[in-house]
Amino acid sequence: MNTTSNNDVEKDLAAYLDKVDQLLAALPRRERDEVRQEIRAHIDDAMMDADASSDSQRLQQAIQRLGDPIDFVPELAEELRLSRKAGRGHPAAILMAFSARMGRGLLDTLLIACLGLGYLFTLGLICIAVYSLFEPQAGLWLNQGGGWTLSFEQQSNADQAFAGWFWLVGGVAGVSLYAVLTGLLRWWLKRSVSSALKNR
Repeated sequence: MNTTSNNDVEKDLAAYLDKVDQLLAALPRRERDEVRQEIRAHIDDAMMDADASSDSQRLQQAIQRLGDPIDFVPELAEELRLSRKAGRGHPAAILMAFSARMGRGLLDTLLIACLGLGYLFTLGLICIAVYSLFEPQAGLWLNQGGGWTLSFEQQSNADQAFAGWFWLVGGVAGVSLYAVLTGLLRWWLKRSVSSALKNR
């Protein structure tokens, strides 16, 4: 490839990314850079998959496949912003992320259901742990017939586990589970954003 065509490719790519930057101007620098990197990685991947003979043609095919930035950059930026906030564990952002992903497919719906149940269990565990500071009978109970019960009150025919310490054990377990669920949510949302670009 000669220097002139190489310069043309760089100019065309820079012009496309300048349009992206203009659409992202209102975002903080870190978020702008993240969106730009995602788009640049997608262009590079699409160029490798293109069947054209020159880099200039491969770039044009990649850009055509991706489309005009005005058609997808605002939505992509919003999804990345939301995934970052949800990935930090903000409850409102988690609910918004669930709402935004609901109905996008069976796998998304199943993952939302599983993560949602996990968050509900975690919330219950933390509530019972805090309540056990004021009501010592709240906590985890081992039933004589086998099985466990997490309860706000004493259970008949059951032995209390971590008696007097459930506030600490349950609290640590709840916070740890919240962190694990949030890490899974962050991974899934980031993967979803990358998939959305690849499917363009």
